[in-house]
Amino acid sequence: SGAGGSIAAGGTSGTFSNGVATFSTLALNGVSGNVYTLTFTGDSFTSVASSNITMSTGNATQLVITTQPSGAASGSALTGQPVVKVEDSGGNVVTTASGTMTATINTGTGGNITAGSTASISGGVATFSTLTMTGVAGNSYSLHFSNGTLSVNSGSFTMTFGNATQLVIATQPSATETSGAALAQQPVVKVEDSGGNVVTSVSSGTASAAINSGAGGSIAAGGTSGTFSNGVATFSGLALNGVNGTVYTLKFTGDGFTSGPSSGITMSTGAATQLVFGTQPSNTAAGSSITPAVTVSVEDANGNVVTSATTSITIAIGTNPGGGTLSGTTPVSAVSGVATFSNLSINKVGTGYTLTAAGGGYTGATSSTFNITAGGATQLVFGTQPSNTAAGSS
Repeated sequence: SGAGGSIAAGGTSGTFSNGVATFSTLALNGVSGNVYTLTFTGDSFTSVASSNITMSTGNATQLVITTQPSGAASGSALTGQPVVKVEDSGGNVVTTASGTMTATINTGTGGNITAGSTASISGGVATFSTLTMTGVAGNSYSLHFSNGTLSVNSGSFTMTFGNATQLVIATQPSATETSGAALAQQPVVKVEDSGGNVVTSVSSGTASAAINSGAGGSIAAGGTSGTFSNGVATFSGLALNGVNGTVYTLKFTGDGFTSGPSSGITMSTGAATQLVFGTQPSNTAAGSSITPAVTVSVEDANGNVVTSATTSITIAIGTNPGGGTLSGTTPVSAVSGVATFSNLSINKVGTGYTLTAAGGGYTGATSSTFNITAGGATQLVFGTQPSNTAAGSS
């Protein structure tokens, strides 16, 4: 008699010798505090009931999960916080048990316990209260519990999407890009929860790009934003203006979050778009070569010299306050993107001359102002010529 009792494996029988069978390792599992009696069978006879045996708690032999963990949104505390008991072989809680119960991931990929992984054992029971996990939405997980001596694995539960916590660059721009041109690899950004799950409910609003680091850079007009769809924003015409050889990084904002910096983008020269005076004309004596030699560069939209350019460039007088005439070699072909005019001169004195540069169908350039002054004396010239006059008259 007695509820919840059983004979433990081993020691359930004794061998007769001279009519006597003595048991040596008989053990009983039972509920602490319950009263049990035994009966014995042998030699075709059944005994009467034994005297009463009151059961007490045995040694700790097992951990039992009385409340299983249940799934929650990734990054949030589990909806069902686990409760683990230290028990003897009869299922009695070993109330003297103490220490710490620790939870770890047992099965399931991409999961991580971020908080509340331990609970104190009090009266043989460990109750978790803040156990928090991140994980892949839809993946099944189970936990492993241990007090350092005994262990047990939980049942499985499924992780769901968490709240949006971050903006992540899913597709990086390529490592080398051309100034002013649409990025060869357009970036993609995602709104994610703390477990790295894309929050697909974000299907409105935009993500915007900006320069994070790198001197002299700017986002080109157009293509600066991408619209979210199912938590993902893809850029289509994003272009970056920058200085040749300079490394830039981008950052993105959207849905209230800002991404970390992108990978580095090394800028290369863009397509030629304009002519720019490099060495400006200086004040010079009439008829003398302008020194130092005037130079004109073929540049992209961001001021990088297009070193592959061999454009034929023509120089002319723009503003002509003295009615002068320009002499010297023009046009001149660019070498490594730069045309050098080494023998330009203007023959008339004037204040506020300018030169213009044109060629290649690119946007032309106008120089800064300069003056032409009188040169050193070299000759006498009649200004007002003598006219026919009466003899003896002035």
